[in-house]
Amino acid sequence: MEQQPALDSNHLMLLTQQGSREAFETLVVIWHERAIMKAQAILHDRMLAEDVAQECFADIYIKRASYHTDFSFQAYLYTLIKNRSIDALRKQKHTPIPVDTLPGALAPDTPESLLIRKDQFYQVSMMLDRLDPVQKQMLLMFAQGQAYRDIAHTLDLSPGQVKIGIFRARKLLKTIYKDAVKGGSL
Repeated sequence: MEQQPALDSNHLMLLTQQGSREAFETLVVIWHERAIMKAQAILHDRMLAEDVAQECFADIYIKRASYHTDFSFQAYLYTLIKNRSIDALRKQKHTPIPVDTLPGALAPDTPESLLIRKDQFYQVSMMLDRLDPVQKQMLLMFAQGQAYRDIAHTLDLSPGQVKIGIFRARKLLKTIYKDAVKGGSL
């Protein structure tokens, strides 16, 4: 039973190499959840596993011309997932401590904490405003817990386009955040 998706996936990858976006989107639909589960088995973090899987699919699409049909798509994908997951583990230098557990942390309803939250909300809003309007809408809908297919239906896009759009928006938002931290505006 496992052979059939692998054979179909190899054919879909050939079509993707020839420029078929629909074939690639079909690959993403077939393998997305399996890729997340593979990454999650290594990372033990669903959000990070989703990021890793999305990066792998983006990488596959970008480097589609260099894919060798001698190997199964499943083996290719799982190798990328394993390597990216290991890289992600290496990048995790420490586990952040929740702010509310730190000594001297602000109580949730003090005027200071309300002012800090208002300022944080404003800064996040400013960063989101730097995104493309469609990316911003996709990201906000995703943050509200909407499924890819629901977002796709609302925005009249395919689920694959939504997944790639959210991946790119998150990546850009991380870059904007890092630049703001580095520049001292946060």
